Amino acid sequence: GSEIEVLPGTLVIADGETGGGSIFVGGGQRGEDPALMNAENVTVGEGATLSVNGLGNGNGGQIVVFANDSLTFLGNLSATGGPEGGNGGFAELSGKQSVTIPNLAGRIDLSAASGQSGTLLFDPIDTSVIAGVSTGIFGSPVSANTLYANDIATFLNSSGSLIVETNVTGTGLGNIDVSPGVSISWNSVNDLTFNAFRDFTLGSGAAIGSAGAGNVNVNAGRAIYLDAGSQIQTNTGSISLRAHQDSPMIDNFAGIGIDDAQLVSSGGDILLLGTGGGYGSDNFGIRVQGTNSRIETSGGQIRMTGHGGGDSLGSRNRGIWLSDGMVIGHGNANVTVIGTGGQGYTEIDGIQIDNGASVEVDDGNLELDGKAGGSLGMGILSASNAGDIRTNDAGTIFITGSGVNAPGVALTNSSAALGGLYAGLVTVQSSGNHLVIQSVTTAEGNILLVSPAETHVEGSVTSYGGDVTVGGNHVFLDGQIQSNLGEITVQIADFESATNGIIEVNNLLQAKEGLNFNGGAGMNDIVTYAGYNGPPVTFFHDDLSNIERLVGPSAPGDLFVGPQSAANYAFSGPDTFTVGGVKVTNFENVNAGPGSDILITAANGSLTGQLDAGGGFDTLNYSRFGGPVTVDVANYRATGFGSILGIENFIGSSSADTFKGGNTADIFNITADNAGNVGNLTFSSFERLNGNGGNDRFNFLNQATVQLVSGDAGSDTLFLNDSNLGGTNTYNITRNRISRNPTYNFTGIEIVQMVLGPGNDTVNSGFYGFTQLIDGGPGNDTLNLPGVTDLGQGNPIGNVFHFGFEAPRGENAAPAADLGDILQLQIDQQIGNFDIFDPSAFEIENRFDLGDAPLLTQQLDGITGAFAAATVIGQAIVISVDGNPYLIFRPFSLDGSGLTPSNLALASLAEHLGINANVELAQAIEFTGGLLLVMPDGPYSIDLSGVPADPAVIAALQESLAIAAARELFGALEIAIALPITNADGALSINLDGIAPGQPVIVLLTEQLGDASFNELNAALGAGN
Repeated sequence: GSEIEVLPGTLVIADGETGGGSIFVGGGQRGEDPALMNAENVTVGEGATLSVNGLGNGNGGQIVVFANDSLTFLGNLSATGGPEGGNGGFAELSGKQSVTIPNLAGRIDLSAASGQSGTLLFDPIDTSVIAGVSTGIFGSPVSANTLYANDIATFLNSSGSLIVETNVTGTGLGNIDVSPGVSISWNSVNDLTFNAFRDFTLGSGAAIGSAGAGNVNVNAGRAIYLDAGSQIQTNTGSISLRAHQDSPMIDNFAGIGIDDAQLVSSGGDILLLGTGGGYGSDNFGIRVQGTNSRIETSGGQIRMTGHGGGDSLGSRNRGIWLSDGMVIGHGNANVTVIGTGGQGYTEIDGIQIDNGASVEVDDGNLELDGKAGGSLGMGILSASNAGDIRTNDAGTIFITGSGVNAPGVALTNSSAALGGLYAGLVTVQSSGNHLVIQSVTTAEGNILLVSPAETHVEGSVTSYGGDVTVGGNHVFLDGQIQSNLGEITVQIADFESATNGIIEVNNLLQAKEGLNFNGGAGMNDIVTYAGYNGPPVTFFHDDLSNIERLVGPSAPGDLFVGPQSAANYAFSGPDTFTVGGVKVTNFENVNAGPGSDILITAANGSLTGQLDAGGGFDTLNYSRFGGPVTVDVANYRATGFGSILGIENFIGSSSADTFKGGNTADIFNITADNAGNVGNLTFSSFERLNGNGGNDRFNFLNQATVQLVSGDAGSDTLFLNDSNLGGTNTYNITRNRISRNPTYNFTGIEIVQMVLGPGNDTVNSGFYGFTQLIDGGPGNDTLNLPGVTDLGQGNPIGNVFHFGFEAPRGENAAPAADLGDILQLQIDQQIGNFDIFDPSAFEIENRFDLGDAPLLTQQLDGITGAFAAATVIGQAIVISVDGNPYLIFRPFSLDGSGLTPSNLALASLAEHLGINANVELAQAIEFTGGLLLVMPDGPYSIDLSGVPADPAVIAALQESLAIAAARELFGALEIAIALPITNADGALSINLDGIAPGQPVIVLLTEQLGDASFNELNAALGAGN
């Protein structure tokens, strides 16, 4: 019927050995069983007992007392588990308008001696939990739908779990309110659950604490509010708050509001799931604010999921808003925060952190996942006044956000920390729109910062043991990035769209294992240092992959290091070039690497700093340059370049180009028109050659020529070797030119040497300011000199030395006498049939008193002057003293198979040097051809053409060559002497000007010469002269 009363003292028993039965009074569970009629009002009288106990080994049964209107329960209820095993049963006390019960403890028993306690469902329309214990007065409005905190605690400790639930019929709201200051504390495995049809409120200063393994669950159809100073705390039990998860409510509210309150679990999980209201603004899914707010677990997991609400006209409908306070997981606890923005036109962020709020873990995983809603919102915003997002130990951080017309992730507090010194991994990824990181990011392990759009790294980033990776379609590296042990990779993130990406490097990047810049599928991906203001940059080409352009800093001094393999460089503008498919600008210095590189310079190509070609055989090519160019080897300069190093081959332009040699003696070999080599350097398309400093030599071979050679400083030689040119040729020598077709133009040349071919050649010359050494070669050759009708009148004639010319000769000219038998007279065998290296074949006569002869290395004090050089001229030697040529010897062969020496040369050698010394000198320099030892002749000029010399001259020469006389003469003339030991390949000189001989001379002579020959050589040189 509509009214049911269980009279006082009534016993309703449904106990059983294997388990209790079921008792229904007034209806089924929650009044939802259609088989049972629901009563309007139900009263269970004082002392009435409802029992569904398990008596043996069995669970307690089920008792439901339900009223559509009011329930008054004054009796007792028991649904215990059996003593031998079994869990406590289930009991429900429901009144849709009110439930009145004096107290729970002592009236309701759902315990289990050998199992888990049962559960009581307390289900009125609204419920208040107040402080204290029931006084036993009931039925009044004050006690209806009211539970006492101590009564609840006692029940949870002794009887079973409690579910406090509200539903709405009639005038009630369906709220559950825990009054301010209330404290509910128990120590058991029993759970406390609040299921509010509408709102649950934990009043200010109220506390719910489970010191055992019991859980605390709060479910609200609309909202959950934890007021200032309130807290829910468990030991190993979990804390669960779920708000607005079923039927949506069109209202304005935050799903879960934690205002200066705390959720703390020593070892259990903490779960928050909230959705904001569906109207207006500020409909947060979860709102945590206040300096004392704290969500903390020391062993479980924290998971917060918030969905913003609102409508299209609203704002600030964030999924989760953490404003002040802390979310922290200690030990291995993981923290997961997932926020989705609601509806609205602005600030519809998935997660917003500000006002000092922080999220932390120790060794667990910290995950933030935010997705913006509405038409303008960020996935995750950590505002400029936010706290840290960090790990205190080796935990990991994963941050993912997706924005709508705003960054997916924006961490904008430059003083806040992201990661930690020991963080195992930090990953921040925007899955939609931009990524902005101004926080200070650190980790022990890898750091990954990626977005599909703009990625702004404005704070410093440091990995102490791992790699750093930054990606985006447009990457701004404004903060300093460092990897102490790993590498830094910056990549263009196309995300399957072939767009052109940009990487802007505006601060220092440092990585022990180097840098990597990876382009995407676009055809014009750029790495630029244009906004960089740090120290000079050294950039390695091999750090680039799929990058088409590289722009250096605006300040000078930066270095580009080219590929490790051979590459082509094309210089097209000021500090602009292309190499390996990359166009490089604003790098003033280039190191081309170890490969054999080709460096091509176009019309405007230039480099303000140094071009170092590195290893390999490298070519600087001006063929596309257009205008004239100059290469200056001595000063490491070349047109368009501040300086050059390491280039072995030079190609000129189409204009008149100049190639300048070094400051020491250079030998230019012109082997083809405008081409040849200088030492290990080769050149082509250079029309002008300049010797710079030193005694330079220009060898024209194969009938090749250039537009002009300039000797510059030093005693320079132009050598025209036409010995392989056949036919009859005419040569005209003027002040600055040799003409034959082609012509040979020159300036600054001191010696012109010519060796002609086998034909009947004619040379027309004059007496100019340079020495001429002209060898007519085979054939019937003519040398025409002004006023000279007979070449037999002397050699040289003026400053022209001539060999192998048959005309002109005077009518009465006698054939030249040949007294070249002086040396051969000392040989016991016939000429051409002896062994020069057998000392027993010779009679040796020593004509020197050696005395105390110093070593070759001894310096000569007080002797100064200028001795120019000895120059190899084909088959002759020129000796210059103080810049004036004086002596020519034809070389002769030591093995008896070659040329016959001149008479005076043999006489000089016979007088001053024994045979053994000649032989040992030849062996010392590993020489098997003709050898000539030249002695100083003082101020006298001697004609060694074979014509007998003036006896007075010979007498004076013999006197001057005496040791004592030579010393005195040297002092009087203030000259220095050099002794060249020479063959056709060049001179090996012993300088006697007070400077110690070069290492090659010392090594050759001291290692090869015997003591006797060494002493004799010293004596022949004038005892140190």
